[in-house]
Amino acid sequence: MRVLGRLALLNCGLALLASSTEAVSSAVTTPPPESAWGRIYLQRGLAPIQYFRDRYGGPMLAHDVEFYFPRRSEDRSGCQPLPDDEQHVLQAANGTMVLVVDRGECTFEDKSRHAEAMGAGALVIVSEDESAKSPIAHVDPGEIQMPTVMIRKSAGDLLRSVTAREPKLTGRLVPIVCERKPYACIAQRPRDKEFIAVATGRSGVIVSETDQSTIGQFLAATFGGVLPSYPLHVTSLEGNGCAALEGAEVQGKAVVVSEGGECSALEKISNVQRAGADVALLSTTQGITHPVVAEAWLGYNITIVAASIDEDTTRRLREMTGKVSLRTKNDIATAWEEIHRLSMKSAWPARRDRREKMLKRLLATLSLDSSQLSALKHQFLTVAEGSNAAWDQLVPSEDTQSSETLHDDL
Repeated sequence: MRVLGRLALLNCGLALLASSTEAVSSAVTTPPPESAWGRIYLQRGLAPIQYFRDRYGGPMLAHDVEFYFPRRSEDRSGCQPLPDDEQHVLQAANGTMVLVVDRGECTFEDKSRHAEAMGAGALVIVSEDESAKSPIAHVDPGEIQMPTVMIRKSAGDLLRSVTAREPKLTGRLVPIVCERKPYACIAQRPRDKEFIAVATGRSGVIVSETDQSTIGQFLAATFGGVLPSYPLHVTSLEGNGCAALEGAEVQGKAVVVSEGGECSALEKISNVQRAGADVALLSTTQGITHPVVAEAWLGYNITIVAASIDEDTTRRLREMTGKVSLRTKNDIATAWEEIHRLSMKSAWPARRDRREKMLKRLLATLSLDSSQLSALKHQFLTVAEGSNAAWDQLVPSEDTQSSETLHDDL
């Protein structure tokens, strides 16, 4: 009996061990289900586009893609195969091209089957209005391997508008999940986080095409299109941009808009867009910030680029001739965002030595130009109640540096 009892206990222990091992193995090897929604991040894009994905297709693409619109208006709904030459374009891309079609009359299943058969890596369906939902099809699991998503109508208009200006529109479809503590919605796949940080157009520099000199910095809006990959002519408005730009020759240009007037920045940007410009540069005397809207949907109809520039940049643009390029440099936004955060006293440590230690760390980690240094000094002296002596010790003046250089030479 004792032997039988020991055997029973041994079998029970082995069963528990096997069950535990299987559970651990399952937890390690089984990835979490892919999120039902996500965002399209465009290369040099100012703001992502929300999508809702199907539940019948395969996993979302984990690489950069190019967005393709059918050339003929009768093919825009994706309810029939494209002409052979367009199918060859999709097939030659080897799964890196995403077909973009309108909602139309046929079923989601028909659209997905046609797109997959033609070699598209994924399908984006543009809604007929500002609502979007997850595409549904009654198919067996694995029958359609290509993922299908839907976006709102204004997002489709933005993609189409940018495609008309740019030789190629690229980006990535990123599944998003939301965390509770702290509450934040982030990329579900870790490898997408680096892409988002590098690819998006949060800030940059304006460069002269004549001599490649840097004219100034800009902070991009949190809404709108894609930073142009091509050079532009610059023009300045006579007024403040609050009225319709009738007769203004701004087609395809970057337009400098003065601050002031009884209208919002959004109204100025809208007027510039309606006049046919590609970029609205909002001049400010108060320090550059990201142009924003109170609610995200208020900026949905903006398809051009809007950005904030300072007085010096405005002056240089008005004095120059020739074209300029807008080049992405997101560490500029990182620096300005940190400087603006320090306008709150709660952002600084309570103790003086720790405030100075934090300032030293910021100076070591952030790449700051003279205007950013001046803004950071203002925050340190007025908000953190630091001293000029402490600042000068951490940031030697040009006179001090010149004196030290002369002393070394002697």
